[in-house]
Amino acid sequence: MFKNLSLKNLGIGVDLRESLRLASLGGFESIDLDMEKVAGLCMRHGAGYVRGMLDSFSMRPGTWELPVDLSAAQEDFQKAIMEAGPLISAACEISATRAIIELPAGSDRLSMEDFTGILPHRISTLLVVLAGSGCMAGIKAPDIQNSVKPYSHTYRFTQSRILEICREIGDPNAGIVLDTFLRHREGAGMDDIGDIKSREIVCVQASDEATAPDTGRRLPGETGRINLRLFLETLDAMGYEGPVTPCSEAARMKTLPHEIAAILSGGYLKSIWKESVKET
Repeated sequence: MFKNLSLKNLGIGVDLRESLRLASLGGFESIDLDMEKVAGLCMRHGAGYVRGMLDSFSMRPGTWELPVDLSAAQEDFQKAIMEAGPLISAACEISATRAIIELPAGSDRLSMEDFTGILPHRISTLLVVLAGSGCMAGIKAPDIQNSVKPYSHTYRFTQSRILEICREIGDPNAGIVLDTFLRHREGAGMDDIGDIKSREIVCVQASDEATAPDTGRRLPGETGRINLRLFLETLDAMGYEGPVTPCSEAARMKTLPHEIAAILSGGYLKSIWKESVKET
């Protein structure tokens, strides 16, 4: 396992070099990438330039988001796949092998039943496209809490249901984004992941839960409401080798100076990490 930083989660939008500097300050080993920006750099300067920048900070690629709406009309879905071609090529060139596909929070067009009917085929289609670049796809639950659009049909996916869909697809490159906050909300214990194989986990989002009257995610260990030490111990024991990203929805995180936000995120994760993960 390795500690991964998501600047998007912190509301920080800076260039790649500054992103890497912030990740280094926070003690992270990898960073999520804005692949549109990376693809632009690869086009202007070459993939070696981007790889060199990552190497100069001893940083590896974390995850990147594939901007495709799985509930779109077929024509729009195919168009989005074509437009994502340069991103997939850039990801391949810099060995960014963990693509994230976020499920939509809802649709004005498709009911939940209709959408789940086409979902396995849509994911399979994307997996075929990603296969040439050596990428695996992490299926991420829609974040209902942050969705403000009043859809005609609202979608709700549990972590267990997403795992079932991945197994139904049967492609070894399909896996889940394992989210401690969602698992806790669904009533699953932090040691209750024995039925998940390490290869079925593309990445991990590690969050604590806010204490009342606040709601939402907090940094790992910030409140102690979720047993993240046990969770990381279980992941370590099962041989998971991917990124672990601290996530928070606290409004204050987005108002802090960038350096402080990165250091704080890394510090909270490290405090849990050193008690849970056997360093090699």
